[in-house]
Amino acid sequence: MKNLSGQQSLWVVFPILIVLVF
Repeated sequence: MKNLSGQQSLWVVFPILIVLVF
């Protein structure tokens, strides 16, 4: 369950990173 939470956090940070880059 901990791994799933970490992955979810990544999917939340990924879009923000793309928005920051663009």
